[in-house]
Order: sequence, then structure tokens, then C-alpha cells
Amino acid sequence: MTEKQIETQILTWLNYQPGIMAFKVNTVGIYDPRRGIFRRILNPFIHKGTSDIIGLCNGTFFCIEVKTKTRLREVTDEQVRFIEQVKGRGGFGMVATSLAQVERFIHSIRQISPSRMI
Repeated sequence: MTEKQIETQILTWLNYQPGIMAFKVNTVGIYDPRRGIFRRILNPFIHKGTSDIIGLCNGTFFCIEVKTKTRLREVTDEQVRFIEQVKGRGGFGMVATSLAQVERFIHSIRQISPSRMI
């Protein structure tokens, strides 16, 4: 599976779970076909290394960086730093290569953060 396929599988599953809202974050920039490059986004509030998926599980923030097993070594220092910042502020973060890992991750969040649903 490609990273995009894994990401789509994870996002589809997450958004069918009660108490979860999750979405894709695109910080790569906009592709400029004339120049053949991605134009950098100059907004100072975009964090380099932001995880691919951001979400809430029963009010608890989480982030997921998606990689294929063959690209697992390509997690950047910025991506690791972003996940560590999230964890340091009470959220949860992980690097995932499969839906099964995310299912276990969400289960662990639910154990720690009971439902706050109205």
C-alpha cells in the first residue's frame, strides 16, 4: 500500500468511530507545474513537521504521522519534534504504518480519556 492509501484507510476508519473527529493536514505547499516545484507556504503559523492526521478522541487531541514500512526511516526530525510537543502538552501522537496500529492507539486513548460526549 502507498502512504496515501494507508492514510485514506486510517481517516475513513477514524471518522466512523464515535467521539472522533479527524482530518488531513497539508503543509507541503502548492504545486507549481510551470516551475515543477512545490511553492513554500510562508505563513509563520504553519509548523514544519506537522503530522499528516490531526484529530480529537473524546476531547483529547491526537496526531498521526503516516509512513509505509519501507519509508519508516524517513520520519524527519521536525515530525518527531511535532509529535513530542503534542505529547508534552497532554496530547497523544504516533507514527503509523497500518490501520491496526491506529486502532490500538485509539483504544489506548479511550482507556485514558473517557467519553466526554453530551
